Amino acid sequence: MAPNFAKYPLDTEMYAAEEGNITIPCRPEAAPYPEFTWRKNGYTFALGGRTQMLTNGYLRIDPVRREDEGNYTCVVKNQYGTASSTGALVVLSLPRTVEAPPPKVVATVGSLEELHCHALAPHMLDLSYIWLHNDLRIHPHEWPQYGVGYRPGYLVIYNVSFAEAGHYTCIAKTSVGKVFSNTELLVLGPPGQPGAVLGHSFNATSGFIEWADGTSHGSHITSYAIEGRTNHNATWRELLNVTYAPPSKQHHASGRREVELGNVLSPWSKYEFRVTAANLLGVGQPSDPSPQYNTAVDRPYIAPRNVGGGGGKAGSLTITWTPLSPEEWNSPEVWYRVYYRPSGDRSEPRKKDLRKLGNVGLYVVPVGEENYFSPYEVQVQALNVVGEGPISEPEIVYSAEGMPQVQPSGVYAVPHNSTALNVTWTPLDITREKIRGRLIGHRIKYWRSDLDRELDSLILLKRGIENWGLIVGLQPNTEYRVAVMAYNEAGSGPESEFFVAKTFKAAPLRPPTSVKVHALSPTSVRVTWRGVVPSIEEESIQGYKVRYWEADQDLTSAKEVYKQLDGEDLEAVVSGLVPGKVYKLRVLAWSFGGDGKMSSPPWEFRVGDGAASPYRSKASITGGSMLLLWLAFLFAKL
Repeated sequence: MAPNFAKYPLDTEMYAAEEGNITIPCRPEAAPYPEFTWRKNGYTFALGGRTQMLTNGYLRIDPVRREDEGNYTCVVKNQYGTASSTGALVVLSLPRTVEAPPPKVVATVGSLEELHCHALAPHMLDLSYIWLHNDLRIHPHEWPQYGVGYRPGYLVIYNVSFAEAGHYTCIAKTSVGKVFSNTELLVLGPPGQPGAVLGHSFNATSGFIEWADGTSHGSHITSYAIEGRTNHNATWRELLNVTYAPPSKQHHASGRREVELGNVLSPWSKYEFRVTAANLLGVGQPSDPSPQYNTAVDRPYIAPRNVGGGGGKAGSLTITWTPLSPEEWNSPEVWYRVYYRPSGDRSEPRKKDLRKLGNVGLYVVPVGEENYFSPYEVQVQALNVVGEGPISEPEIVYSAEGMPQVQPSGVYAVPHNSTALNVTWTPLDITREKIRGRLIGHRIKYWRSDLDRELDSLILLKRGIENWGLIVGLQPNTEYRVAVMAYNEAGSGPESEFFVAKTFKAAPLRPPTSVKVHALSPTSVRVTWRGVVPSIEEESIQGYKVRYWEADQDLTSAKEVYKQLDGEDLEAVVSGLVPGKVYKLRVLAWSFGGDGKMSSPPWEFRVGDGAASPYRSKASITGGSMLLLWLAFLFAKL
């Protein structure tokens, strides 16, 4: 049978990956078995090396190169004839890097860095990028410190830290193959933690600290901050800041640095130290705390603060101050010494050691009752087992006050209304001998004349030096007795002679009725009402008040128009109104007993321009004897 490829021709297109391999099959039908030859682009080519023909006539190329691309023809022949079949071999190239990061990239802590990687590949192949950091795959969409840049192969590093330093690999990958790009990211920043902080040679206020430098991170260390904390105060506080050059020095043998903490430590304290290095790029992390070291005891360095006092029991001088904190004791215990002398006295001050009292902030000195409210110059000093501390600056403190020795005179009281009395008295002689202290004010003692002076009396405290007071909350038409006494911090002085006064009868208990409002002009109205007849328990009516206010305000903003009771007509004119505004109005009677009850409910009205028409409001008539008329007045310009 003559050869033919009717059943199994070569594929029209065959694909092979560059640097890969391919076997091109040749499967003719023929009997007897034919001879095989291969041609490329119409020409016979030599077999061998990368190109081999297998025993079954197949053509194998391994590895495939770009030059292997072309048209391949399988030719078969036997005694009955010849046949051939042709197919095109397409070589798919590997990805090719066209943009790669430089071999070394330098970044600073806190900056944003972008590493560029870009490759080309045949358009029919999917191209993807993988980034590795120190051989570990990066997931930009899951790790917040990484992101994808403008192009798919760009890697963005946000807020660069030392953790992002190291070796980076970009892999551009297709189904045919992959290509690699490498770079080293060097991160510059503040120095690393100093290590192995130790101390030695401590006394009360000084000592030596040594440490080993941490990583410089690409910028020379310029300074160190030495901090300490104690058993008294757990907050780290800076003790010293030194530059890279002396006074810090380096032990050449050990490579460690050392600095003296001169007169910056607190005696009788248990210290921990730490060191922080800095360079031009910032301040690094502090070292781990050192072991604990003890400082020696010493005398107190600080005088007690806030020295003052005063008050207390008569005949005493109370001296107060703020006790030293344990950090300021400078030894296991502390006590105080107080100094005092009369102000202006230049003799040696008296002093009192308070060792048995310990760390107190108050002491009371007896000075005699005759020395009431006298100025003293006082000072306080702290002491411990080592010695004396500085003495505080002198402060003027007054001894305790004595009871006032002045009796108010000229007490006089008049009724203010039915429930209040206005009390006055002769101003006091405010001298040290009379008041025996600072006058705080007056106590006004009052009681009903028919009740017991001691058991039923009440006290009104009137602070200040004014010689008057208003007693409120009394009963109408009732007789009261009133006495006055001065008082200071020590207490009250002697009472004055009492004065008898009587409150007025009650204020009007009933409101005016039949209130009406009549228009006069665009800015005024006339108000009329039916008067009030007082009962025997009420004071005589002296007049009436018309209270009015804007409807959108409250009663506290009300203005008043007074109507004296000088005739039979009960009316008043309210003027100065604003056209278009809505007002409320109430009427009340008044007497020496005070203001009476107001008419109710309030009248609501409006004045303004335009055609006259009534103004209606939500209102109801309450009480058979009261006529409630709710009107508004609109005045037309003629």
